[in-house]
Amino acid sequence: MRIAFITAGAGKSYCGSCLHDILLIQSLIDSGHDVKVIDMYTPLSVDFDAPPLPVNKIHYSGINTYLRQKFALFRKKPFALNRLFELPSVVNFALGFGMDVSPVQLGEMTLSVLKGKGGNQALDLAGVMEELKKSAPYDVCVLSNSMLSALAPEIKRELKAPVVCQLMGEEAFISLLGEPYRTGSIEALRKNVLAVDAFVSHSAEYSKIMAVFLGRSPESISAVNPSVNASLYEGIKRRKTPFTVGFLSKLNRAKGFDELLSAFIILVKEHKADAYLLAGGEILDGESKTYFEEVKKKVASAGIENRFKYLGRLKFAAKKEFFKASSVFSVPSLFPESKGIAALEALAAGIPVGLPDHGAYRDIIKNTGGGLLYKPGSVSGLAALLKKFYDEPALAGKFGEAGREGVKSQYSVKMMTEMNIEVYRKVQI
Repeated sequence: MRIAFITAGAGKSYCGSCLHDILLIQSLIDSGHDVKVIDMYTPLSVDFDAPPLPVNKIHYSGINTYLRQKFALFRKKPFALNRLFELPSVVNFALGFGMDVSPVQLGEMTLSVLKGKGGNQALDLAGVMEELKKSAPYDVCVLSNSMLSALAPEIKRELKAPVVCQLMGEEAFISLLGEPYRTGSIEALRKNVLAVDAFVSHSAEYSKIMAVFLGRSPESISAVNPSVNASLYEGIKRRKTPFTVGFLSKLNRAKGFDELLSAFIILVKEHKADAYLLAGGEILDGESKTYFEEVKKKVASAGIENRFKYLGRLKFAAKKEFFKASSVFSVPSLFPESKGIAALEALAAGIPVGLPDHGAYRDIIKNTGGGLLYKPGSVSGLAALLKKFYDEPALAGKFGEAGREGVKSQYSVKMMTEMNIEVYRKVQI
């Protein structure tokens, strides 16, 4: 099958969507499919060694997108400087100086990109289409997420190819945009996806949420389990004592670390548990830095400085050590997770999970039996869950081993690839 796969990086962040796309693209290539990769915004970034994707240019590079948004001069024609800013090495260098990816700061640009030919990044859109035409025709064109949906009408019109769009948590990002950008972005998104033939969600529960958000029928969305490479986590044994709660995600309000911290304080102070809390992840923008200062003040106020440790951004070797040091894992996201990759990694390492009962988390627990769910937003519910794991270590161990086996059987790269291919074949009929 001839596939155009349009993916998007997330700055210097290690993101679940990047991991998903790299695993899927490489598996499609290994399975004998002819895959044309278009990388947008920034290079994909994962925390393990992966074969390099066949990419020598970054379309809609973060630098060019910003310049065209702010300066009309750069919207009229491409300059040599713009071509320089499309080189992966240059984009990676620029990322070293930091990039604010907060929705609060990106509302105007988000709406402009979603407007496609009517937005300030029309030259970037034309550049992607020109690149796609070089290797046309395609059996299917895959968009990594619906934030790239401005491409869908152009692909249908110019390439006459079916379009499949993955759904990766876009509604959570858009919901945080200020007005009028939130409403404008939703309207533009719904208009763009009329040109999409099929959607791929990574959870049956999340499919229901996105059907409403996009204004499309549930039947147009196929639930395809995501994947982690379970073999990378083999041999990891969870820590039994001292009891240690692990958190691994971006350190921001949306991921709910303060909720986990409050539950942990109850566990230690009210239930007198001899427990520790480990947090790994990135602090990406000014708002997140302010949030983490609040977290540190809360830790100090509770007098648990000796029980909490922040590990920062973890590369894969350090991530394995993190899982070895964890007894249980939780990321109490305030928004329904679209994939739950961090939870799947913990389960692949044999670590039981305690998660809010929404989105992909609900499917993960159902499919693996690797942990327990609690009412979203309930600090007392999460604290009770942690206490259960603390009081019943044998039960926690059973959950962890069930999760490890469940990830192998229900979230394998092979299964994910086959399920995606099935969707791709259906839109060709």
